[in-house]
Amino acid sequence: MDTETGATKSELSLRRQRANWNLKVDSITPQQKFEQYRQTNEYQMFGLGDGGQTVFAMSHDARAGENVEQYVISADSSRKYKSYTFSAHAQTKGGYLVLGRTDGAVALYDYIMQSENASCVIDSHKVGAVTSVDVAADGTMIVWTTAEFVLFTCVNSGHWAKGTNEPKPVVLRLRMSEADEAKYGPDDGEELALWGSSKFDATTHRDEHGLYEREIISYRGRLQVRWSVRDARSAWEALSEGEGAASLDGATTEMSARVNRHMTVGNDKDIVALEGEIVRALHI
Repeated sequence: MDTETGATKSELSLRRQRANWNLKVDSITPQQKFEQYRQTNEYQMFGLGDGGQTVFAMSHDARAGENVEQYVISADSSRKYKSYTFSAHAQTKGGYLVLGRTDGAVALYDYIMQSENASCVIDSHKVGAVTSVDVAADGTMIVWTTAEFVLFTCVNSGHWAKGTNEPKPVVLRLRMSEADEAKYGPDDGEELALWGSSKFDATTHRDEHGLYEREIISYRGRLQVRWSVRDARSAWEALSEGEGAASLDGATTEMSARVNRHMTVGNDKDIVALEGEIVRALHI
């Protein structure tokens, strides 16, 4: 769509493989990390539909004006998807897919459109439905959220490949410090707000340590909580060796209103949408 005039430039058809069978699209994201920063006539994306029981992928060439590929994996054609409901998804830079499920597990897929079998299922912390998930561009780190927890783990190439029998990774809990919970907590013994979505605060260039992702960011009502990626990796490595704590405290900042959505744009600028139709651009 041309955002200046509101005119539709092209449409991507989501026609199903069966006649008279409509796809209800729940969410769509670019197939590759940082796709939004690259000028291209070709669009690739993954999506969830039908209440989390359908996964689809699509390629579209704007020059041809039509879809050049489309694939659909549906609940009634795949035995796996009859018992699992997917609630969140994210992609690596190479197009590998991580899916959060309503049973609390996180599943890794290398080529989901060729095989519905997950390469690895991280299910040691099934503490409620996964409400959001994000993965590092290189596929080495995953962060996901349930209503009450933010969880983090590191994976390697063996976890993305089928048949490697790679041991499942340990899971680190990311949390607010007890001091911050006491400081920002509501009065009269009420509970803090539930966690919102969590994501890697990705930049458009590598830092001095070679990382695109420098921080993990999440929101809890009007509270913004950030964890250093380097600190999270170090804490995870210590936990893997049986020497570290099972959780890592983040830095908390209070915003002026409840946060509805956050995203990173070019030049390391963050756009934060607050409750009440307030949008702010922040350099953090």
